[in-house]
Amino acid sequence: MQDHGLNHRQRYTGTETDVVQPGGWHQRTEILVRDIMVPINQIEVMDFQDISHSQVGDIVKTLTQAGRQHALVTEQREGDQGVLIRGIFSTSQISRQMGITIEPTEKAQTFMELETAIAH
Repeated sequence: MQDHGLNHRQRYTGTETDVVQPGGWHQRTEILVRDIMVPINQIEVMDFQDISHSQVGDIVKTLTQAGRQHALVTEQREGDQGVLIRGIFSTSQISRQMGITIEPTEKAQTFMELETAIAH
């Protein structure tokens, strides 16, 4: 099971006391943080150097075309010092700050997301 990732509110919403997870239905109290994280390999990542001169519309277009609401912004540290997380883009935050509506073009990325989309 993937232990590294990003928690995403959309993966765990609703008013039901039971939720469906891989392996069947579970009580909410049985669900662990790692069960609702977006796995690291499914997180949209943008390199700071690539986007440093982009306009907000470019970021919104990239996120909506990818069917994502969030993207991490990373930067390679000098030498062999690894990668630094510079920040995160959120379509809901951009929407609030810019006073615009961003229509998500949600694409199911996992079987669980597809199941959730069909259930609603």
